[in-house]
Formats: sequence, C-alpha cells, structure tokens
Amino acid sequence: KISRTDKDGDSVLVLANKHPLVARLPRRASSDDRLALPMHHRRGSWESLRDQNGFRVLLSLDPTNRDPVLVEAEVAKGRLLLTSLFFDKLADSKGNVVAPPEFRQASAAFFAGLYNYVNSVRAGKGPVVEPTPPYVPPAPWAFVPGSVTIVALPDTQIYCERFPQHFRAQTEWVVANRERLGIAAVFHEGDITNRNTPEQWDHARHAMDALWGKVPVVCAPGNHDMGPGGNGATHDSLMSKYLTEQDFAKHASFRGTLDPGRTENNFSLFEAGGTEWIGIALEWAPRDRALAWADELLKKHSERRAILVTHAYTYYDDSIYDITQRTDQDWSPYRYGVKDSPEGVNDGGDIWKKVIDHHENVELVLSGHVLGDGAGRVTSRTRNGNSVHQVLANYQMLPEGGQGWLRLIEFLPDGQTIQIRTYSPVLDQFNTDPQHQFRLERTPIQK
Repeated sequence: KISRTDKDGDSVLVLANKHPLVARLPRRASSDDRLALPMHHRRGSWESLRDQNGFRVLLSLDPTNRDPVLVEAEVAKGRLLLTSLFFDKLADSKGNVVAPPEFRQASAAFFAGLYNYVNSVRAGKGPVVEPTPPYVPPAPWAFVPGSVTIVALPDTQIYCERFPQHFRAQTEWVVANRERLGIAAVFHEGDITNRNTPEQWDHARHAMDALWGKVPVVCAPGNHDMGPGGNGATHDSLMSKYLTEQDFAKHASFRGTLDPGRTENNFSLFEAGGTEWIGIALEWAPRDRALAWADELLKKHSERRAILVTHAYTYYDDSIYDITQRTDQDWSPYRYGVKDSPEGVNDGGDIWKKVIDHHENVELVLSGHVLGDGAGRVTSRTRNGNSVHQVLANYQMLPEGGQGWLRLIEFLPDGQTIQIRTYSPVLDQFNTDPQHQFRLERTPIQK
C-alpha cells in the first residue's frame, strides 16, 4: 500500500547507501547522504510518496521517511519499484536535451544501476527487501489556555464551485468555538471563489453569513476572484456585491476600505489578550495605491501589532515571490494579464520593500495561492530588526478541494510563541505533519 502527495523537494536524502540502485548516484561534497542533483525542472523531485506499507524506502525528502521518492517492494521473486524522481526527463516537448550535464550524469548512473539490479534480481541474487516502518505522525498539540487565536481560511475556491457545505462547516465551526479557543479574528487568504461568478459568490456569501457580526473578518480576494471567469487578468471582481461593506461593518472592528463601497482592500482594528491589533487585507497583485494605503495605515496605527493577508506572497520553497530576484516561481502575479495594469502590480518582494520593511509593528503575513504541497514559511527581519513570519497555506489540491482544512494561529500567553495547528471540522482531525503543526518565536516590537 502506498499513496501520493503533492509535496515537491529539492534535497533528496539517501536512506540506503549501499543499495545497488543508489550506490552510484552522486552525493553532495559536504555530505554522503544527500544526492547532488542540479536544479532541473526547478525541483529535485516532483511530488513524493506517502503512507508506504510493505515498501523499503531508499530515497526520501527527509530522514523520517515521511516523504519517500524511491521505494522498493518484494513481489514473489521479483521487485516493484516506485519513484517520483524524473531521471527520464532529459528533453523538452520538442526533443531538445535541456537537462544540465550533472543531471544527465546522475540519470545515467541511476539507469546503469537499475540495469545491473534487474539482472541480479533475475539471477536470484537481489538483496532481501526489509520494509521500512511506516511514518507515524506526531500527536496533535493541545490548545494552551489563555491563547489568542487567529483563524486563517485558505483557498475556498473549490468549495464554492462544488462543495459549499465544507466552507459553511468551517465558518460555523469558528463561531461555535470562538470562546473556547479565544478566536479574535478570521483572515481569508483569497481565492474565495474559483470563477468569479454570481453562483459561486452566492455560495461564499452563504458561508460567510455565519461570521458577520460575530467575529472580526479580514478578507483578501485572490486571482480566481478577479477578472473574467476568475482569470486574474484584471482587478475587477464581484466580491463587493456579495461580501459587502455593510456585511463587514456588522462587527465594530471594521474600519474601512481603500475605495468606498469596494471591499477588495479592507482593514479592521481589534483587541485580544490585552494586545491591540490591525488586520489589513490586500487584493490579488495589489496596485501601487493599495500598497500606499496599507503603508499609511501602518504608520497611523504604529502602536498596534499588524497582520497582513494577501493572496500571492509566500512560495512553497520557503521564499517569497520576487520577480527582481527569480523568474522561476510559478503562478507569480507577473505571469498573469494583470501585470499590464496601468495602476501597477506588486508581488511579495514589492510588498516587503514598499511596505513591510520600514515598519516595526508587522508580525505576520498570511497567504495562499501556491500549489506544490501548498505549505511554506519564511521569517525575515526588517531594517529595524523585528522578525516577520510569512506563512503559506493552501489545501485546494486535496480531495474535495481541501476537506475543510484551516489554520489555527495561536498566540500563546507566554508572549513569546506562536503555535500553528491545522484542523479540519469536516474530518474532525488535525494534520500534525511538521509543515502544518509548528511553532514560531515572537520578537518584541521595537519602540
């Protein structure tokens, strides 16, 4: 038994150094248990395997064998091999060899080892396959009494298209547990809908109706909420018609929008756990004047701790979108038609440089959008020395568009720790994978 996961990886760990299939593969100079694979197709491994049972793990993305990329099972007198490595992908669609020389050498070593191994197995000389024990996930962490919780709703687009009951289950769960978990606000990370159509926005409105007036809501639209058919080519959206300014204003925390009557850029002020907060939502590929608006809000409310949410910011390799540094990041705002907007377009790097870097009160940036394994985080220091945690979560690739997974961002009463847990009210279970259950260290805001 084995399954597949969307997790990609750059670094491949050898868990069976002497196995004939991997013994000849090149290692990194600094370590003999990591493969020396150059960046080809921008990844070391596209996707990985999961939940292996009866297989021996030969190569993995981590030492716990949680994410194998090459496994072997013994079947009668033969062998079953499964891999997510792409040693056979040397050429493009036109037949031109595009793999770098180092990758071609690694590919040749792998297939030479495979040829020899097949012959040894056919001759009855293959090693006995001893299955690797399945990965056992950690136990869920408990809620720490006295914590302040921010709920992050990642991309709900498939819910609004096909499974609206999951979106409603999320929002109803938030309301039912707001006192028990000290829920101070809900942040939506964008791609509320999938096609920016009235029908899908009606599903979104039905789900969000459970929240209005009961908890502060800070909600950012994504590329699928903007442009014709949700193509992200313009900043036009039906959001304001279905999630109206009057809806947001049902809670006293709501303080306004960039443009009157338009809710794509909105902010709220709220207090929780003795701390005053400002939550700011920025549209997909925010325009220059949206950044200027956010910058002014942070100046005006510099005494408050700040959380920003925008749809496309953190990438799944624990970096942020930055077209000035990298052109290989998929789904960048600069890859959509919106890049030609006369009002300007900005990605994560732009937001950092133009807004976040020169403020002392920004503590957290939330985003969705990115596929791959849909998880990532990076902590950066501003010019003033305060740490900003930038966290990605997106579960739309999972069955039923995400199965209701949401993030619980818990500011612990010690004042030093952010505990992040991932929970599904649809499944009534926690995801305790280290990418979905982790802690971040807070730093005091410089005064």
